[in-house]
Amino acid sequence: MAELDGKDPEDVLGLTRGDEAAIRAHGSRMRFVAFAAWASFLRLVANHCFCPSVRRVLFRWSGLRLDTGAHINMDVTFLDDFIPGMIRIGERATLSPRAILIAVSHPNNSRLGEIAGLARMAPVQVGADAWIGAGAILLPGVTVGERAVVGAGAVVTRDVPAGTIVTGIPARVTGAVDGRR
Repeated sequence: MAELDGKDPEDVLGLTRGDEAAIRAHGSRMRFVAFAAWASFLRLVANHCFCPSVRRVLFRWSGLRLDTGAHINMDVTFLDDFIPGMIRIGERATLSPRAILIAVSHPNNSRLGEIAGLARMAPVQVGADAWIGAGAILLPGVTVGERAVVGAGAVVTRDVPAGTIVTGIPARVTGAVDGRR
C-alpha cells in the first residue's frame, strides 16, 4: 500500500476547494468520491454508447435529470461536480454532439478561488423540444426555453426565451422558430 506520510486518507484523494459544495451534497468526502467515480464511469460509457436509449439510462444513473424522450448525442460534456439535479433536460429536447453544459464553474486550487463571486454554481435547464447545436456551450444558471434553438458553437450566457433561435458568441437572438423575427 502507498505510504500516506502521516496525511489523512481523505486529503490524498486530490479534492479541490471547489469540491466543497459537492461534498456537502453527498454527506461526506468518501461518499462523494465513490459517487463521482461511479458517475464519471457511467458518463464515459454513455458518451461512447451507440444506442441512444442505453445512453439515456446511463446518464440518468449518473445524476442527470432527463425527461421522457430527451436525446443526448455522443460526446456531450456535463460539468456539474456530480451534484444530482444540477442539469435538467426537458421532454424530447436534443443535445447535439460536443455540446457542453456547465452548472458548476470554479478555478479549483488557483488563488483565483479566493476572489468572492468568481466561482459560479447554478442549475442549467433545457426546456421541452429545445435543440442545442453541436459544440454549443451553456454556462451556469442558463435556462433554454421550450422549442428554442441554440446554434452550433454558440456560447449561452443568459436565458433563451421560448421559441427563439440564438447564435454567436455570446449568443444573441437571431430569429424565431416560427420564422418571424
